[in-house]
Amino acid sequence: MNSDLEFETFFYVSNEKLLLSVFKKGLDKDIYKDEIYLNDNSEIIESKINQFLDKNIIKVEKEIKNFINQINLIIKDDDILPIQISIKKQSSGKKITVNELNYMCKDLSQQIKENNNDKVILHMNIKEFIVDGQVLTNLDKQFESDDLSLEASFYCYPKIKIKRFSDYLKRYQITINRTYSIDYLRKYFLNSELNECQMALKIEDLGDINEVKLVPKFQKNTGFFEKFFNLFNK
Repeated sequence: MNSDLEFETFFYVSNEKLLLSVFKKGLDKDIYKDEIYLNDNSEIIESKINQFLDKNIIKVEKEIKNFINQINLIIKDDDILPIQISIKKQSSGKKITVNELNYMCKDLSQQIKENNNDKVILHMNIKEFIVDGQVLTNLDKQFESDDLSLEASFYCYPKIKIKRFSDYLKRYQITINRTYSIDYLRKYFLNSELNECQMALKIEDLGDINEVKLVPKFQKNTGFFEKFFNLFNK
């Protein structure tokens, strides 16, 4: 069997439901899907996760004739912490440009990490830009200003819980690619008939969510810890 380069796998976990979906890259329709409904007992849920993965991983790999190496995790959990934060910069004779914007985002993420060192950041989103007193939802790439404020939101999750999910998957030689908060996803899919896995698949196709993707420090060819998604007018 080959690796899973042609496929994307998503696993939704909550106290009410487990859902596993596999999509062929470039297609919206899942080629494999299984779900079970649960009660609200955490001990039962932990055993159910293992049973669910035992049942599905080998079955999926046989069906798609590929090994699953990575899974995108979607979580509903009261321990996901939403945080609102802002930052302001005034010019000192030199116009503020995209470089300063990048540093401001880096500063915000560092503040969140330092004050929540037991958590990881799942999502960072710029809610609005205040440019020379004008409120904007996106920017031109060549913008310049004398004053710039950012209103940002973060979703954070305990590291110990991420490790627990990682340990579940390690038994199958699978790693976590990305982790999503279902509350974050649902903000952008109100009244949608998409299921949780489809929301995660579609989120990066949206052009107006101002999300900042956090990039590992060791990743090469990236000037900063953050890479911007959809912050600018096309």
